[in-house]
Amino acid sequence: MIRHAACDRSMKGRVRRLHHRATLRPAILQLVGFIMVALTPIAWSTSAIAVDWQPYEIGIANREAGRMRALAERLSKQNVFYQRHLAGVQKRDMHGPVNEIDRILEQLNRGSTYYSVAGPPNEQARLKLAAIDEAWIPVRKLALASPYDYLRRAQQFVPPESPRGDPLVLAGFDKLAARFISQVEKLMDVYYAECVKTNYQLCDVSRRSGQPTMLAERVMKEIVFIHAGIEPEKRGKRLAESVELFDSNWVGFGKASLYQAAVDPSRGEDGQFIAGLRKSIDRNWTTLRGEANLAMEGRVDEVDLAAMLTVQRSVVDEFERFVAVIGRFAAGGFGR
Repeated sequence: MIRHAACDRSMKGRVRRLHHRATLRPAILQLVGFIMVALTPIAWSTSAIAVDWQPYEIGIANREAGRMRALAERLSKQNVFYQRHLAGVQKRDMHGPVNEIDRILEQLNRGSTYYSVAGPPNEQARLKLAAIDEAWIPVRKLALASPYDYLRRAQQFVPPESPRGDPLVLAGFDKLAARFISQVEKLMDVYYAECVKTNYQLCDVSRRSGQPTMLAERVMKEIVFIHAGIEPEKRGKRLAESVELFDSNWVGFGKASLYQAAVDPSRGEDGQFIAGLRKSIDRNWTTLRGEANLAMEGRVDEVDLAAMLTVQRSVVDEFERFVAVIGRFAAGGFGR
């Protein structure tokens, strides 16, 4: 009897607890539902807030985009050298530009407040970035492909029009890189349009970012195409255009107020250093331009490709340093 009474009490207690839980459950669910409803507008509004990118951050984004076009031209040049076994260029030399373009694309798509790189400032920029991503896929795959995969993928992306004259599909790779560069420059136009709305003084400088180094890479590449006998007339014309454009931009920048302020005698050694960099670039560019003239005159066999590749690399390295120094000077207050 005692055992049965104890069991009855235990059962009654369990029933009361279950009933209590059943009574609490709707109340708990109701409370959770209230919290979710209350938080939903907050969460939505947080995700909907766009970063208010500063003018200089849009300018830096344009500068980074400009670097991509130079890197893409470098890839095409490296591919020509590698596929034709010239100047000791190896496949791994192409990995660096690929990785750098990957990094820049990620920053441009997401933005980086830490590095002051603006994310897409509008829907048009997002669409242009999507087009760049699409154009980058075949270039990236070919740049990283093994020798066997290179030919297989090249036939997939760019069916060779003249295998006899271009069995390595060098012109095909170059077309893909040119398509990528074209998409990058369309994005740069969008950045520029947004930048000028703010009256930022360095919008035009940012828009030209990467162009001189791209042209230096292109000049060397076109010389090699002519040397290989691939589309010599077309390549000769592009070579002449590239040389002329580099010259006009380089001379024009020397007259720009930004450069003149940077080398003002009042800046002492800092100004002299920048002026010295320009003189060094002038010397190396004059050498490279002289070899380009030989190629355009039909004397490309007289060009020492390995020696000229070294000179061209010096032009690019010094120019990138020149841009970095000018950029630090501008960040000090000139462009604010």
